[in-house]
Amino acid sequence: MSTEIINDIIYGISNLFRIYVLFRFSQFWFQKREIPSWIEYLAYISYFILNTGCYVIFHNTQLNLLSNIIPFFLITFLYKSKMMTRTVTTVMIYAISMVWDGIIYAGAQALSIDSVIISTGIAATLMVFLTELLVERLIRYKQHQKMLAIHILTILTIPTASIVIGIFTMQPAQFESHPDMIAVECFLLLLINFMVFALYDMIGKMYKQQNMQIVLQNQNEAYSNQIEIMNMTQRQIRFLKHDMKNHLSKISSLASQHNYEGILKYVAEAEQYIEIHKSFVESGNTEIDSILNLKLNEADAIGTTIQTEVMIPTTLPISAFDVNIILGNLLDNATNALKQCKDKRLYVKIEYESGVLYIVVKNTFIAPCETAVKEGYGTGLMSVNNTVEKYNGTMKCTKQDNVFNVNIMIYPEIMQVSP
Repeated sequence: MSTEIINDIIYGISNLFRIYVLFRFSQFWFQKREIPSWIEYLAYISYFILNTGCYVIFHNTQLNLLSNIIPFFLITFLYKSKMMTRTVTTVMIYAISMVWDGIIYAGAQALSIDSVIISTGIAATLMVFLTELLVERLIRYKQHQKMLAIHILTILTIPTASIVIGIFTMQPAQFESHPDMIAVECFLLLLINFMVFALYDMIGKMYKQQNMQIVLQNQNEAYSNQIEIMNMTQRQIRFLKHDMKNHLSKISSLASQHNYEGILKYVAEAEQYIEIHKSFVESGNTEIDSILNLKLNEADAIGTTIQTEVMIPTTLPISAFDVNIILGNLLDNATNALKQCKDKRLYVKIEYESGVLYIVVKNTFIAPCETAVKEGYGTGLMSVNNTVEKYNGTMKCTKQDNVFNVNIMIYPEIMQVSP
């Protein structure tokens, strides 16, 4: 097989991987329209065939550039976006590609490196892939969690190591003597990158699903708790109504004896009976009432003095999932801190006004809790902060006189979305 044909095969392999990179970029950058997935896949396959065919048949730089840019720009119409965003995105992607081409070429010239992985454009393709991975992770992790050093290290290592391996193993002399082996090596290097990051994405989705299941389990527990409170309250009220005549007779008897202390004791017993399961919040918003009553009962069980102010409508433009993350983590942190205190006080305020959701949680704490402010957010507060940022909101944590205070402002109607 001639070296020219091998060159075309290597280009096809590199081009297939490059279009996979563009597919990844489009998946997280744009919001797909309501179309079957096979149409999207067919569009990218057609793009690959058209561009690779133009290169193999004509070997014309200008035509190759046009067969790259125009089909991708047309593919962007499969997604929801503004015309300006489509244009800027297309230009930006190919500008990044050209910049990497220039940097790698200049570096190769300066270091006197001559390698097939550079001359065929595979090195530039891998660097564009690296750029896409970093941008994707930075945007996604900004919305959901902090990007850990191990994530950055993984992203940097695989494409960079592939280029280094290619430089040392794909010399022109080797290509002249064994061009077919070089083509196989190119394919395997790109396949390794594809498989590693496909597996990386699968693991990330698995952990995300596990976290969602935990949150949904907590939410279901909160709903069950709310239903139990409501049912218990209704049963106790029915019993009190049924026995009301006897209760009034008892109170009347005590009153006739001027036994006011006995009346107070008897009424206190009745109140205790009613409040076996307390309902601290009854705003009418089922999601928030459920999680609040569940968590506040936990705080009440350790002897906490609780004060609440909840003024919200029955529905809010924020998902129950996000509400569970915010309130669940804030109240879990507060309860854990209160367990260490003798002076146990908890204040919760939630208010929705003019499209803004205000959340305030204050709790007493002892000295070790200071690390939450000095050293940055713990896992729970980090999760809350990232959820708040999804809605372009703000979270501020302060401490004063052994009171830890979390103030949150959320703008549910302007949640962050892709361009």
